[in-house]
Amino acid sequence: MSKSIVDVIIVGAGPAGSSLAVQLKKFSLDACLIDKKGYAGGLIENAYSVNNYLGLEPTKGNVFAQKIRDTLQRFNIGIIKANVLTVEKKDNSVFVVKTDDGTFSSRAVALAVGTLPVEYNGVAFYELGSLVSSITFEKSDRILIIGGGESAFDYSLSLSDMKKDVTICIRGEHSKVYGVLKKEVESRKDINIKYNCGPDEVEKLASEKTLILSAIGRRSALCNIEITADHNEPGLFIIGDAKDGSLGQVGMAVGDGIRTATEILKTIKFGVKCENNILNA
Repeated sequence: MSKSIVDVIIVGAGPAGSSLAVQLKKFSLDACLIDKKGYAGGLIENAYSVNNYLGLEPTKGNVFAQKIRDTLQRFNIGIIKANVLTVEKKDNSVFVVKTDDGTFSSRAVALAVGTLPVEYNGVAFYELGSLVSSITFEKSDRILIIGGGESAFDYSLSLSDMKKDVTICIRGEHSKVYGVLKKEVESRKDINIKYNCGPDEVEKLASEKTLILSAIGRRSALCNIEITADHNEPGLFIIGDAKDGSLGQVGMAVGDGIRTATEILKTIKFGVKCENNILNA
């Protein structure tokens, strides 16, 4: 499938990519939103609670993700389900984005592809939707979560709500979590936290019906896309966690999407040069 040239191609329909698409719609710019899942939400769907978004009461991640989808529908913004393979800049200042469902062309590209989990001895982070539907999850009576950051603690709360016995295994003497999240986890009787828990200790804790999950960090998903254009190429924008790492702050992602929309407007409509998301008059 081949598309005519649009103003902007957005890759990734998480909070950053979706907020960018909505703002571009308000600017009357023609945007094409592509996501490998075919629906919006991104990793926020896995969050136990979104409680740091100004003006919003604490909200379950899947509820927040649905709000994103509802907003896109309200603005009549569709999503193309495709896996992006390459991004190339042509001599005529047109970007060509190749996917497993065809080729798309645009005057600007925004990569909001988010992050990928760092594996632990071949064990990876599983998104809750795919995890709970798996036979392995159904048969497990105990879950070990490897990691001492917010992702591991947030993960444990969701699994606790599913009536699973959860142990968080932290390699060091301290976690990287403070405040409300830590207190909530510590208040759960079915969540245990074990410190100084290295690979040998994890192996001792595991049994036949133990499911081991990793939450030891994330890295940019840009590594899955072949980008032949320079990352500082005018018209190419890397936004959200794909640029900043796994910040886990939905407000930052949404704000980055809106800010990038303003930069794209100035680039396309007024000829202001934008390099690496920095405006140069």
